[in-house]
Amino acid sequence: QDQTVTINDSTVPVPDVMTLAMLSAQCEITTLTAPTATDNCIGSVTGTTTTTTPITSSTTITWTYDDGNGNIATQTQNVIIDDTMAPVADIATLADVTAQCEVNASNAPVAPTATDNCNGTITATTTTSLPITSSTIITWTYDDGNGNIATQTQNVIIDDTMAPVADVATLADVTAQCEVNASNAPAAPTATDNCNGTITATTTTSLPITSSTTITWTYDDGNGNIATQTQNVVIDDTIAPTCSAMDITVQLDAITGMASITGADIDNGSTDNCEIATLTATPNTFDFSNIGSNNVILTVTDTNGLVSMCNAVVTVENPTLGGDSNTINDIKIYPNPFNEVLHINMPQNYIGDQIQIELFDIRGRLVTRLFKTVSENRNVTLKTINIIDEGAYFIKIMNDNSKDLFFKQLLKK
Repeated sequence: QDQTVTINDSTVPVPDVMTLAMLSAQCEITTLTAPTATDNCIGSVTGTTTTTTPITSSTTITWTYDDGNGNIATQTQNVIIDDTMAPVADIATLADVTAQCEVNASNAPVAPTATDNCNGTITATTTTSLPITSSTIITWTYDDGNGNIATQTQNVIIDDTMAPVADVATLADVTAQCEVNASNAPAAPTATDNCNGTITATTTTSLPITSSTTITWTYDDGNGNIATQTQNVVIDDTIAPTCSAMDITVQLDAITGMASITGADIDNGSTDNCEIATLTATPNTFDFSNIGSNNVILTVTDTNGLVSMCNAVVTVENPTLGGDSNTINDIKIYPNPFNEVLHINMPQNYIGDQIQIELFDIRGRLVTRLFKTVSENRNVTLKTINIIDEGAYFIKIMNDNSKDLFFKQLLKK
């Protein structure tokens, strides 16, 4: 008689550890230790999983226990990947970055690096943009991508220490006859600066420049660096004035018997390329001895001392009417030449009038004066015994209204 024996394993493996310990790591888990279970038939069963290594992020591993008889048990195990360590700068203190003018792409510092526990080498980033034209501090940031950030600073020092360099080593002298003004002033020179390029010079010398001097040009780059350069200005008037004189007539003063002129009185438009300083007439004073034509020299001197001369004729006349005057034609004076007495015969219509008779020497000095009322005989006597010097004298007769009636040159013997 046959009997059927049926072996039917229906019991699943039982994990040896009811709750698997959580796995944790900073960056990743590269190896896994499979847990075990005990099976009622085959004994120890090692768990398997489809989760592969390395595990780089938090996850849950599912372990499977299979007894080979269709009985499968599963068990989970939590894996926590939690990077809590910030990157560490490879260079503890970054060297200062120095530049004359600016930090740009050509001289910018290389981004520093840090070492991260998970990601290895990390290159820093910064929000500071180029070019950098003034001293500042760059903040470098190291980010491992896992929420861990480290920062590091680096000083940037912009220090322009170089003065501008003049484009022309020696400036040419500026020469002018009279002055340097806006029309003939030299153009401001230029210099080249290491930072600011072309710089135009300035000066405190003001226009016009009327005497030789030295201009000091200043180049300022605005960063505290200043260079100076000099330029000679030579004012050299080499052209003498043009002299032009005119003839004039002057009258002696009726009282002093003198006349004077200035250079301007006989100037007829003398010119100079720069400026006339003085006009001088020689001689410039006249008396009775100069009655008639006199040669006078006009001397024109410019501001640089250059001189030109030309001639003029100055005609000197007796006062009032310009020479011997005889308003009343029938006044008679005799003798001429005179010695001790002068006789004056007045016209009849002056009987009863008071007249004033004055006698002047050749230099116009009053030597005698007589006040007299014209009598019926119309004769007036002027005693001249006290007049010693011989030579020319001048007699002047006025009526009681101080009106000149007669003026004449006489001779004393």
